[in-house]
Amino acid sequence: MKENGMSIKFLALLGLFVGAFFMLTGFTAAQEEEAEKVPLELDGSTWAIVQTLVEASGKTSTVEDTLNFENKKFYSEVFRDREYEPTNYSVSLNEDGTTKFGTMQNKDEETVYWEGRVKGETIDGTLNVYSKKAKGIK
Repeated sequence: MKENGMSIKFLALLGLFVGAFFMLTGFTAAQEEEAEKVPLELDGSTWAIVQTLVEASGKTSTVEDTLNFENKKFYSEVFRDREYEPTNYSVSLNEDGTTKFGTMQNKDEETVYWEGRVKGETIDGTLNVYSKKAKGIK
């Protein structure tokens, strides 16, 4: 009986050790997975893009541009040439793992909204320009 008692105690301790090991391993894996869930660092990056412009009439045209994320500020080469100042931007992580960024720029009576998604070396998004001069906007 003493042998069986030792065996049972040994097996119980072994079971506790193995259980604790798997719990700690699972906890560490969960921590690592959680740590990986952060948006990409865009600051210091430059992106060559092609904008497809769609007018209210439906007419489309394209223009090459470069987006810059520099010193925690965002600017587009095309809009900088139109005298839009660099502006702060925000980033967040989407559920699908892409990094979302967004910002707004104002100049005179225009407001420009930028929203984009970055995954790896791919960037896409939308740009909306609103003008107080446009019909129907006050």
